[in-house]
Amino acid sequence: MMLTKEEERALSGEYGEALSQAMRILVKVGEVLGAERLVPISHAHASGVSYATIGEPGVHWLESLVKGGAKVSVYSTVNPIGFDPYSDIIKVDENFVKGQIRILEAFEKMGFDTSLTCTPYYLREPKPFERLAWGESSAVIYANTVLGAFTNREGGPVAVAAAIAGKIYEAGLQVLENRRTDSRIRLGFRPTDAAEWSAVGYAIGERIGQGIPRLEVPPPPRDHLKYMLAASAASGGLAMMVIEGVTPPKTYLLGEEEKVEIGREDVEHMFGSVEDADLVFHGCPHASLKELVELDNLIKEKVEKEVWVAVAPRLYERANDVIKSLSKKGVKFVRGTCLVVSPIDKMGIRKVATTSAKTYFYLKRRGLDVWLVRLRDVASA
Repeated sequence: MMLTKEEERALSGEYGEALSQAMRILVKVGEVLGAERLVPISHAHASGVSYATIGEPGVHWLESLVKGGAKVSVYSTVNPIGFDPYSDIIKVDENFVKGQIRILEAFEKMGFDTSLTCTPYYLREPKPFERLAWGESSAVIYANTVLGAFTNREGGPVAVAAAIAGKIYEAGLQVLENRRTDSRIRLGFRPTDAAEWSAVGYAIGERIGQGIPRLEVPPPPRDHLKYMLAASAASGGLAMMVIEGVTPPKTYLLGEEEKVEIGREDVEHMFGSVEDADLVFHGCPHASLKELVELDNLIKEKVEKEVWVAVAPRLYERANDVIKSLSKKGVKFVRGTCLVVSPIDKMGIRKVATTSAKTYFYLKRRGLDVWLVRLRDVASA
């Protein structure tokens, strides 16, 4: 990799051990991926910040960076943590709480915005061609697909290193030539709900696996796209789609495309009823204000089931009226966390009905009984 003189000095430790370590990570990963240089970024987003995910080894590494004087050099945000720090709705033991607090303190000392959300594009929406280093899979595919930004799916340590260095290796989806479509998706039906779009995303990811599919459909609302893209990133590891009328022009190239058909039969088996659920869950990725208003309009009477909605802490603070209305109707909010990164299985919850196929994917892997429901079903829980 060809480094500038300034980058060479940073790598050699002239500007401190923390920056040197960050540069070593970026250069090593970049060389493995065939990058020729580092490029500046405007926003880093670190995933894998739950104590349930990184445990003591992760805590020690973050604290070692702090001791080495690590500071972010660009706007940097972090993903949800393993419990709601504002309430006791998600039960965790004292050791878990202490470990999670140490993680948050380390990020804060390095200068991260501890926003605790998987939707950093609601905090600051990147522009087309803007270079990012994001580690949350649902945010990565949203940024590449909907916003036309350039980012790979970075591992947690790489995103942290990029935040400190303010740079990322120029490889993968940072290169226009690699943003070329290789399949064309046609739907045999028209999804009408966020959960249905989420199921479509799950089916696409499961069918395609890797690559960049092009979806030929009339553009759905962005909130529905958010759920579809998050699911495809979970079930198949996709980091980008091209959606006609959505993906900004010139941020992708068309390639030779294999035709893929997705029908209602590919998704309907994922759906069930709210009746047998221990918990009904919405907000993976974190719910937007528009989603909260929609849910509030759908709920006519107080819900009887345990209904949780995951939101970013800052949205909770500013959406006061709709939060109050939904709370009166029995809806509970979890802030700064998500079922995917929290130990809910230790709370005795075994059956979960959700609007999110990403939640469906991850909770099934943890042995829980999970199925999809539509937002109108949540309203009747």
